[in-house]
Amino acid sequence: MVQCGNLDGDQTLSELEPTTSPRMCPPRVLICDSDAEAVRSITSVLEAAGFDTSQASDPHVACDDADASRPDFALLDIRIWMARAAELAQLRNQQQSLLDALHHQRSIGPAVGVIMERHGLTAEGAFEALRRRARHERQSLATLASAVVAGTVSLQPQAAAD
Repeated sequence: MVQCGNLDGDQTLSELEPTTSPRMCPPRVLICDSDAEAVRSITSVLEAAGFDTSQASDPHVACDDADASRPDFALLDIRIWMARAAELAQLRNQQQSLLDALHHQRSIGPAVGVIMERHGLTAEGAFEALRRRARHERQSLATLASAVVAGTVSLQPQAAAD
């Protein structure tokens, strides 16, 4: 039977050494750190203490390894995970920006069409007129475009032709 405990405050690894019977396998420890030397050192100490170890330097590989091997313990370099969390947050923000742009395009495109039809402008001219009016009124382009499509705002011919 494996006898193992958690490290508390002043305990050392030697106090956590497992003892195994022939029927039980040693505790498995997953080590994830971008510093290869740190991984080698930790692995050496743990294996000398009777632990079975697996190593990874990438969080994605560590997660796959954890799913496959179900370690009893994991030693993780928090800097890797924080960097990955920051990357994920940045990707999420980019995704939201793209979704916002797509939503805005759905309102701006029809507004450009309305302005083109009403004032005989090209798509570029209609978009520029819409952009100028939004800037002049300190409104978002999407908000003004939605109002143009709803018919609650119309561009004056001189504003469209400027």
